[in-house]
Formats: sequence, structure tokens, C-alpha cells
Amino acid sequence: MKYPHAVKGVKKLFVASLLEVISTLMVIASAVMLVAAGNDANSPLLAPAATLALVASIPLLVAFILQLIGLIQAKADERSFGTALWLILLALILSVVSSIFSAIAATWSVYFSSTLSAVSTALNACVVLYVLAGIANLADDLGESSYASRGRVLRIILLVLFLISIAMRLISTFVRPNAEVTQIMGYVSLAASAVQFVANVWYFFYLARAGKKLSK
Repeated sequence: MKYPHAVKGVKKLFVASLLEVISTLMVIASAVMLVAAGNDANSPLLAPAATLALVASIPLLVAFILQLIGLIQAKADERSFGTALWLILLALILSVVSSIFSAIAATWSVYFSSTLSAVSTALNACVVLYVLAGIANLADDLGESSYASRGRVLRIILLVLFLISIAMRLISTFVRPNAEVTQIMGYVSLAASAVQFVANVWYFFYLARAGKKLSK
């Protein structure tokens, strides 16, 4: 096996991707319940929606840990994985800072927190793109040019999907002038989660074959 570290790392990234798909499904279900609850503060859907959103963080946390381990292993064979590792750590720092500002009861802090969260989401998207680049580079070197080409095409597709998702999330955060528009923005946020889910599924299926393709 020419790239043992990359193979081990990519297999962990595959499991992490599966957990992210599961987490995204939970988030979508939570968003559906919130949209259904509308502006009713006494809706029975609010409690289960909040619980589901909280539970969704568990597979996401495990996925993050697996990503770190996988990238640390894979970067020994391809530098794109090393870049992805630095980006995911930077995204973590911004997420922590965003959470701190979100606890401040001020309009400016909410917008600042949302902006940092969007940047963090963009960095996580770049992590995926660099992982795909690393796999494609190794696949090319191993003579799997067809698989490498599919990975590069997938990078373009996912880039578009990620940009759409991030734009939707920013719109749903910053456009809240009245109750009616807030309801519409709830649908926009739900659509953003759906787009993110599609991207995660595509990424998951590509990673499903990566371990085998690189095991030469």
C-alpha cells in the first residue's frame, strides 16, 4: 500500500461524513417543527424541536473528533489534508467566539455572532473541498484518473451548493423586520439545511469508495 496514512485517515473521514449526514437530518427535522410552530410561543413543537437540535450536536461532535484524527493521519501522505486540518481548527475557534457573542443580549452581538458562524461554515466547506483535492491528487498518482476527475467535478458542484447554503443562512439571519418575513426566513433557513444535506450526501458517497481506490 503506497499511502497507508491517507487510507486510514480517509476511512475515518468517511465515518465522520456519515455522522454529519445523520446530524443534518436531525437539524432539518428540528427546523421543520420550528417552521410548523410559526410564531406560536406555546406550540407543543418547540420543546421537541429544541431537544432534537441538541441531540444533533452529539453525532456532530463525534464527527468532528474523527475528522481531526483522520486529517492528522492523512496529512502525512498529502499536504491538502494538512491545509484542511488548519482550516477546521480555525473554524472551531470562530465557532467558540461566535457562541460567546451570541450569549450577549444585544442586537449587534447577534449579527456579529451570525457573521462569525457564517465564516466558520465557509471554512468547514473549504475543509471538504481540500479533502476532495487531496483524494483526487492521490488517486491520480495511483492511476485512478477517472475517480480523480469525478472528485474534481464534485468539488465544483459542492462549492456552488455551499455558497447557496451560506447565502441562505445569512439572509435568514439578517432579514427579520416583521413577523411575516420572519416566517418566510424560517423556510429559507430550512431550505439552507436541505441544500447542506444534499452536499453532505454527495460527499459521503464519494468518500465511500475513497478507501478502496487509495488502497494500492
